[in-house]
Amino acid sequence: MRNIIQQIISLFFIVYCLLPPADCFSQGLINNGAIINITTGVNIKIDGGASAGFINKTNVSNGAVDIDGSLALEGNWRNNATSGGVFTNIDNNGTVTFCGSAQQSIGGSLSTTFENLTINNSAAGTSISLDDIEKHYVYGTLTLTNGIVSTNNNMLVVSNTNANAVQGYSTNSFVNGKIRRYITNNTNEYVFPVGNSNSSANYHPATFINKNITATSYLTAYCTSITEMSFNTDAYLNVSEQGTPYDDLVSTVVWEITPDVQPDNTFDIVLSLTNLTGFEDNMFGIL
Repeated sequence: MRNIIQQIISLFFIVYCLLPPADCFSQGLINNGAIINITTGVNIKIDGGASAGFINKTNVSNGAVDIDGSLALEGNWRNNATSGGVFTNIDNNGTVTFCGSAQQSIGGSLSTTFENLTINNSAAGTSISLDDIEKHYVYGTLTLTNGIVSTNNNMLVVSNTNANAVQGYSTNSFVNGKIRRYITNNTNEYVFPVGNSNSSANYHPATFINKNITATSYLTAYCTSITEMSFNTDAYLNVSEQGTPYDDLVSTVVWEITPDVQPDNTFDIVLSLTNLTGFEDNMFGIL
């Protein structure tokens, strides 16, 4: 009980003594130039449903959040600062969790770099939408617990080169769109939990197996589907393996994994058969 009381007192001290320019209200938090300190062990939740979000205001260039604890919200996230990011002293200690029951979004006039980002949204279909800005970043760990992240024409970038920097993914929580992962020289497996729609039936993860590649800094992955028409049909497929021809292209899912620089060593790619049917052992391959 003592620990809980101390945390509550610390939280009120931060809000009233350090944040006079920040507006705290029942339906969200607007930072209008304050330095917000969320210290280790402090857990803040912006409660109040879909309108309980966070806004970094447009006319402020030096307001920032120093987070070593956790911040959860049920509404949208907007970084509308004229310059700079939302967070300062970025490390692996702080976590932002999107925990709504309706669709939430991440956007604004500038991108956001989250220290750690957790998706735990129970909305059907698209749970989290990336809006406005081409790229949003995760410095530490991306945890996909529940909810589908639709990047639209944008991208979610995981800067952490550790292979386990993306965790928790499943048919209930993945990225519908582009995800970029930074890699380093090792022999680890990097999972790209991607899908080609906001339905659990369209979850199609891919895994990159590193073999001490040094030239490549990052890989960008997404999957889509194709429509067979004109010359883009099985009749024009002219590919064989050890003398055995391929006669059918699976059009329901096509993966694209693009490096910034071509790899200087060998690697393996594993494409999951999750949600794919009709295959016979030793009768299919990656083209």
